[in-house]
Amino acid sequence: MRKLKEILTYIPLLILLITLWLNYCYQRQQELIILESNTLKTSYHLLISSDKMNDVLKQMEASSSNFWLIREMKDGNKEVLNIFANDWLKISFPLKIGRLLSTNDVSTALVGQSVETILEEGREYVICFNQRYEVIGRIGMLDNSPLSNTVIISDKRFLFSDGEVSLNGDFEDSKLVDLGEVGDNRGIERLLSLSKFALLIQIGTLVLVSLSTIIWIHFFIQKKCICYRIYYLLGKDYQSIYRKELCKLFLINSSIMALSFGLFVAIKERMDILFQFLLLMVFELICFTYFFYRGLDNADK
Repeated sequence: MRKLKEILTYIPLLILLITLWLNYCYQRQQELIILESNTLKTSYHLLISSDKMNDVLKQMEASSSNFWLIREMKDGNKEVLNIFANDWLKISFPLKIGRLLSTNDVSTALVGQSVETILEEGREYVICFNQRYEVIGRIGMLDNSPLSNTVIISDKRFLFSDGEVSLNGDFEDSKLVDLGEVGDNRGIERLLSLSKFALLIQIGTLVLVSLSTIIWIHFFIQKKCICYRIYYLLGKDYQSIYRKELCKLFLINSSIMALSFGLFVAIKERMDILFQFLLLMVFELICFTYFFYRGLDNADK
């Protein structure tokens, strides 16, 4: 019973981590909605001319940030997006089912819900520019998605062909900004700034989690301060008590992070949220150290 009560005292920590997780999921959902509404272009993107294409490809390859080129084409009634990325593993597109492309210049494709496909020997294919591509996923999460009649390929043959090319990604501190002109935003962001609203939600959530952490650690120390005092009177020094409690808090946080890491690997999810978990753990340990010694000082008085 005593062990159960001790475990229950850490329930607020789990709630705080779940809050961070839900906020992360919300942010990701907003990012995907923005991309889907703007035909997989970022709100800020550049239009690239053919004479700058080689320079752009070199800069993309050298950059540690995530960038992708989109050349828009038409094949009959199908909208075709030929996409080249410097790292497909870092890209998140609004998938309904299936998986994303894993590398450039492959004979696989993603298709919208309304695109006609053919089945052969249990595999699904789409014909695009008289070339057969194996379908590995369905693009578009929204009902009546603007991508419903779209085929996404990555084919080097069309990289330098005619058509509009846009460069998308995170342009912060990037030399790529000078290689093109800013393109028009045709997505939901031109009507409603979802990214700014999502940023406010994120800041508010982080402030709430930080304040809740301080309050939880404060009451946690207050509740156990008498026990610490008794341990001290029984011969244990405060340093050993502090180290034991700190290790316990560290192990609980580490266990949760390890489980989260395993889950994210299993579902092939990005690891961004683990950095927030790590920051929360460091903040908890700092708060615990402060309130532990402050509580002991008050008890001595």
